[in-house]
Amino acid sequence: MINTITIEGKLTRDVDIREYGNGAGTINRLSIAHNKPKKDRNGEWSREAHYFNVTAFNLKDVQCSFLTKGAEVVISGELQQNRYKNKDGQEVSTVQILARDIKVTASTKKKDVSVVQPEYQEGEVPF
Repeated sequence: MINTITIEGKLTRDVDIREYGNGAGTINRLSIAHNKPKKDRNGEWSREAHYFNVTAFNLKDVQCSFLTKGAEVVISGELQQNRYKNKDGQEVSTVQILARDIKVTASTKKKDVSVVQPEYQEGEVPF
């Protein structure tokens, strides 16, 4: 079965870093906003924002220093569905992205960052 996602957008908050297993590793949580172009009934283009939660494991401190609110990123990974009962006993289902690769394409930091240049023009589908 194929379960792959690549998404481009801006981080909506700084990365949240939590240790697990007595320092065995870290869980890194992010949130990304992806703006999807949309044409309305009048033929006018606008952008519709979609928000996704992202989880990554064992990111280095230097990587996390660039994962700040407003940073433009490309995230590749897979989708994961989580189901649980909330405090009212209702079934809740959420979907998150489990990141395998995170590339910062533009950062809010003043340091130099390597920039990933897409090989396609805006509006084209890259496949």
